[in-house]
Amino acid sequence: WALSVQKAAAEGLMSLMKDLGHAYLALSQYDCRKAVSLFQQLPQHQYNTGWVLSHIGRAYFELAEYHKAEKAFKEVRKLEPHRVEGMELYSTALWHLQKDVLLSSLAQELSDMDRDSAQAWCAVGNCFSLQREHDTAIKFFQRAIQVEPNFAYAYTLLGHEYVLNE
Repeated sequence: WALSVQKAAAEGLMSLMKDLGHAYLALSQYDCRKAVSLFQQLPQHQYNTGWVLSHIGRAYFELAEYHKAEKAFKEVRKLEPHRVEGMELYSTALWHLQKDVLLSSLAQELSDMDRDSAQAWCAVGNCFSLQREHDTAIKFFQRAIQVEPNFAYAYTLLGHEYVLNE
């Protein structure tokens, strides 16, 4: 009996990993609608995790559906308020939506939580960018690169800021 329970648990876990893998693969290939659909088919207790919801937020972000991205990332913040991963995209979604108060609050919370995360400095940079303080934004994006030289998105934001500053 115990062996059959173990086998069923292992099969369930493997099935979950396969489903997560398919959804993640779709997102990695920028098949964002498929990724969202696959993530939404997960069991509710798996769907309602910071990891899944942040990937759904990323998918909506890549689709330029910033309101939906914001909704997903807000849920991530509620479930896992200390999660930093993905928050650079949340801050950029807020930038696109021109939500300066929410962006400022997010930037403050992230920088208070982890001053050594590129995501926090990207959020602060986005905050200044939204206020059209491009020179200051550039300094914060450079700081993001300084604390995490391999964080590619910081270079993207820095490049956009240089263009806006011309």
